[in-house]
Amino acid sequence: MVFGRRLGRPLSETKKEILAEGNACYGISPEKALEGSLNPSDLFNFTPEKITVEIGFGAGEHLAHQCALAPNEAFFGCEPFINGACSFYQKAKDLNLNNARIFRGDALTLLERFDAASLDKIYILFPDPWPKKKHNKRRLIQEPSLELFHRLLKKSGMLLIATDHVDYAAWIEKRIHNTPFFTWENQSNPQKTFPNWTQTRYQMKAAQQNRGAVFFALKKNDI
Repeated sequence: MVFGRRLGRPLSETKKEILAEGNACYGISPEKALEGSLNPSDLFNFTPEKITVEIGFGAGEHLAHQCALAPNEAFFGCEPFINGACSFYQKAKDLNLNNARIFRGDALTLLERFDAASLDKIYILFPDPWPKKKHNKRRLIQEPSLELFHRLLKKSGMLLIATDHVDYAAWIEKRIHNTPFFTWENQSNPQKTFPNWTQTRYQMKAAQQNRGAVFFALKKNDI
């Protein structure tokens, strides 16, 4: 479920063009997401070596970086907010990327239709912490979502989460330990960034406000 506004200030004519071109080149339609079960590799015109999903990619810095590093791999980005999609589309055009697909809706709506054991990695970087207790149920990391991610990942697949919110980090840790789905691989060094990392604007903003990030490299358990 997506909460909050999907559009801030009105789009300029230039951004409207970027959005239209990007949707045509990279977009996954809501109708496609609701068709039934999906083999994610079928949404690409090549056979990807690996498949990665990033949920809530913001302005797309990390997603574009990963796409450029691994042109033989496939990447899905899920981001409901139009300005974020426009930012990624511009980066994708500048980098001439052809290995990304973008879903501008609730990520879980799409992922629930993916085949089991079809993904290699899932990134969730600096998700909305919903700090008010009455809003905690809106947090993305819940027991049912962890179960879904476990189903989608291949054997030894990785769920990679980062947050700069202390309470959310504790929330995530509790749910990892209370469920059988994942092992926290870097628990002894939770400030260690993920491989091939590039800093996002959310991380930079947190650093400016003296908030450190916690990284959860979670390996799928066999259960």
